[in-house]
This record gives sequence, C-alpha cells and structure tokens, in this order.
Amino acid sequence: MEIKDLKELIKSLDQSSIQTFEMEENNLKLKISKEQNSVIMPLQETLAPMTVAQTQVLPIQQAQPQEPQVEVEIEEDNSLIIVQSPMVGVFYASPSPESDVFVQVGSHVKKGQPLCIIEAMKIMNEIEAEIDGEIVEILVGNEDVLEYGQPIMKVRSTS
Repeated sequence: MEIKDLKELIKSLDQSSIQTFEMEENNLKLKISKEQNSVIMPLQETLAPMTVAQTQVLPIQQAQPQEPQVEVEIEEDNSLIIVQSPMVGVFYASPSPESDVFVQVGSHVKKGQPLCIIEAMKIMNEIEAEIDGEIVEILVGNEDVLEYGQPIMKVRSTS
C-alpha cells in the first residue's frame, strides 16, 4: 500500500460514520480509530525498510476537571498609591513587640507619619507616608522578610 492510498483511505474514513477500521495486508497491519481523546504513537518498526511503520492508538487519560478560572477586573484607581520596600529587610508593624501598630487598615495618615519599620543589617529604618491618605490594605505580615521593591501596603490619597 502506498502513502497516497493511505491518505485517501484516511480521508474516506474521516468523512464516514465508521469509528474503527482494521486491515492486514502482507507484512502490514493497520488500525485506524476515530475515538476521541486518543493519540497515535508509532510502535517499534518491525517491517522491512521502505514500508509503512505500524501504529497503535492509545487513549489519553482524561484531565481532572478544573475549577473555573475567575478573572478579576482591576479598575485603575489614580488615587491609590502602593508603598514599596526601599530595601531588603524585615517588616515590623510596630516600634516594639509590646507597642501598638503604626497603622492598620482604615487608618488615616498624614504625610511624614511613620507607617512601619524595616530592619536591615540591625538598623531600624522608619518608612514614612509620602501622602495624606487612608490605609486600604496591608500586604505583608509582621516580621515578614521583604525584598527590594516589594509592595508593603496600599494607601488611598485623600488630598
């Protein structure tokens, strides 16, 4: 059987309602299946050179159903400022373990007011508010290790 004959056979089967077709001719065994979720994998070539290799149809395992992906549309809010870490260090929400936190969600801050402390190389660096605003979200926890440029909190401008 020649390649052009195979192509014609496959095309004919594809357009028909036949689901599986098997054929054996001399040294050639051919099985064509239209089962969904299947893939054709070549078997080890056992035929003489210049002949068509055998193939085997193997079912593909069904993937587990996934939860639907929820796309969140983020509205651009020009009044929202993200405070980023100016250095690598450890985030502290209060000046000492027994003290109250500098700010929490809903706190109103003034420009220059301390927001947190970042410890870097045993030096305590106060991070101050750059604008008057309201703390919308705190993105890190107390004693978290911060990377340079990592978002720390979101502040909505009130000016």
